[in-house]
Amino acid sequence: MDCIVYTEKSQDSCTLKCTHSLKHSLKCTLSDFTLGSMRNVWHDGINENRVSYLRKNFQNKIPVNIELVHSKSIIVVYSEKDCKMLEKQKVCADGIITDNPKLLPIVTVADCMPIFLWAKNDEGDIIAFGVLHSGWKGTGICVNAVDILHRQFGAKNENIYFVLGPHIRNCCYTIDAERAEYFSKNFTSECVEEIFEDKLGSSLKLSGELKWGGEQNSTQGAAECDALKLSDENFGSVQDTTSNDAQKFDTAQDTASNDAQNNVPHLYRLSLEKANLALLEKCGIPKKNITLSSDCTCCTREENKSSGNISYIPKYGSFRRQKVLEGSETFNAMMATICLEN
Repeated sequence: MDCIVYTEKSQDSCTLKCTHSLKHSLKCTLSDFTLGSMRNVWHDGINENRVSYLRKNFQNKIPVNIELVHSKSIIVVYSEKDCKMLEKQKVCADGIITDNPKLLPIVTVADCMPIFLWAKNDEGDIIAFGVLHSGWKGTGICVNAVDILHRQFGAKNENIYFVLGPHIRNCCYTIDAERAEYFSKNFTSECVEEIFEDKLGSSLKLSGELKWGGEQNSTQGAAECDALKLSDENFGSVQDTTSNDAQKFDTAQDTASNDAQNNVPHLYRLSLEKANLALLEKCGIPKKNITLSSDCTCCTREENKSSGNISYIPKYGSFRRQKVLEGSETFNAMMATICLEN
């Protein structure tokens, strides 16, 4: 690849930096989930977690705020005036693209996939950049982004880049037959996999592998993940992960349990990554221009040495882990941002 990717972990965020013979480097960031939810919901008013995080980490940038609605809609913004208009009109969408280096496109995620993107010209100058929120309902938003980069910014496929960020992976994401058929028909059959095991719980293996942008870390979180799995063997599939609708997940637990005992393939694993890769391939985006994160927001863990002893704690905010498995009343949506650095 001509895109060099490396990561930095700070107290507040995990940052993925990208440089590729540009006059500027790009910084793609996820807020640390322990800082609390970063969601922007217009009728809820100001989110102080969000304000504090932005003030501390992006004081020289102008935030672009929208409310997410699990759509394929993308807003193109060019100026601070546009940003103020978004807030005045309380705009709802799931993606932001700009060409203004002063602006900071923002979405939030907590199992849905953050998709970072940018385009350059033949001389290596960035001509547009942005970030998308892509859950199961929003799968396909990357195609709309490519179209915008073509039409409004004159980008060529060979100069368009994507980073598919940490999200709930097929190790933890199960769906029913109806949704599996939808993904198989509309995206690729390779993104769904039937589950045949005797017990649903034994089929939902949670990996402890820690990896992002080619950075391989420890896998010693597996034992804790297995214990987490056993706390709820027969749970349904999450629909949306960062809105009120997210709290309405498929239950059908009794049916699932009976089917599992009879070896009926009642559930499927879903790979959002493979679905999006298939779409980008159809758009003509070169594989070398796509960077993948192998982290799962539900089960990936990282070392914790604060207590003096090495332990492994969750690395990301996750609707499924926090709400469904742990039974928490809340879940921590992380802020995903992209910006140009001088």
